[in-house]
Amino acid sequence: MPKSSAFIQIKAGTIEITSNIPVGYVTTYGAIGEHVNVMGRHVAYILTTLSPAEKLELPWYRVVADRGAISLGKLNTRHHSQIEYLQQEGVEITDKNYVSDFDRLFCHPKQPVTWDRSTYRYLKEG
Repeated sequence: MPKSSAFIQIKAGTIEITSNIPVGYVTTYGAIGEHVNVMGRHVAYILTTLSPAEKLELPWYRVVADRGAISLGKLNTRHHSQIEYLQQEGVEITDKNYVSDFDRLFCHPKQPVTWDRSTYRYLKEG
């Protein structure tokens, strides 16, 4: 079933913002959601349903839950690899699966994006 144009817009915005998170920093699902006008859970859904090729291209693992939590709801390999990827970039993870020093490593999406209906692309503002 084809995805709606709204879903495509939200996914494009999520990918754009996620691709700009610097190495060694993190942001949250909610922070990205603020910029694409959706709830953080929608951003989480998009990132968990990326294709294998998209997962190789995008630093999805730099997006964490509120206050730096790494959700281990199902405790699967995706979450273990997220911790491993973050640690490889120098991000320390606590024993309770939170990003250490989250306040310092939090990277809020600084540049809002808008959807250009004529070109079907997200445009950075400013």
